[in-house]
Amino acid sequence: MKGYRFPQFIKLPNGWIESGGLKRFSWDKEKGGADHIAALMVLLAVAHRVDEVGIAKITYDEFEKVLPIRREKIAAGIQALIGFDIVAHEPRGQSTFKLIGFADEGLSWAKLPAKGLYVDGRIWGLKDFTLRKAAELHALKIYFLLVSRRDTVRNETRLSYPKIEEFSGVLRGHIKTATSLLIENHLMSTDSITDWEAWGEKKAFPHCYRIAHIDNYKHAGTLPTSVTDLQDRADKANRLLAKALD
Repeated sequence: MKGYRFPQFIKLPNGWIESGGLKRFSWDKEKGGADHIAALMVLLAVAHRVDEVGIAKITYDEFEKVLPIRREKIAAGIQALIGFDIVAHEPRGQSTFKLIGFADEGLSWAKLPAKGLYVDGRIWGLKDFTLRKAAELHALKIYFLLVSRRDTVRNETRLSYPKIEEFSGVLRGHIKTATSLLIENHLMSTDSITDWEAWGEKKAFPHCYRIAHIDNYKHAGTLPTSVTDLQDRADKANRLLAKALD
């Protein structure tokens, strides 16, 4: 938005994602429903403004400018994030938030795109979200999972449907609709995997996913052959080892 310089990306603490925290976000109205869609949208807006210690200052008016949701749902989303220990409220007074774990030494993090997501001061990929569809919640959960699991060498995420279900809680039957929503809103793209002989049956790895606005220059066409070959050999060795230990 005007007057604020968003970085290209921010460091998102991802321990809660890797430990299955996305499964706590539920479409069940008794557990969260639309409030949980709002929570993940609010998390994006907060994360994009954090400083060097993980603290962001953003008012309700600013939330309403960057997100297509009303103040009531913003407040409900904030409470959900606080309840899940993902965000702390008012570490430096009114309208401040802290990403829990951001500055903790040794904790893992993932690159979350920031600047490229904004058009005219709004997170453009969320502009058509209404909080009325389960697919919106599923899409956001999968988005955060793909961000967390991105291969930094290939700049892509390879996950099977069973793994997506395991870590996000999104049932297999809902995954395609959710990923299609992310693609339609230019939050990610997909590439076909051609090295099936290395990965096993096609249905195990139907696609690789690329997060928009993160290291766009880095892909198979620009990486040195030696880098991709070494990565492929390491992946193959790890799979053979895992098979031997079964």
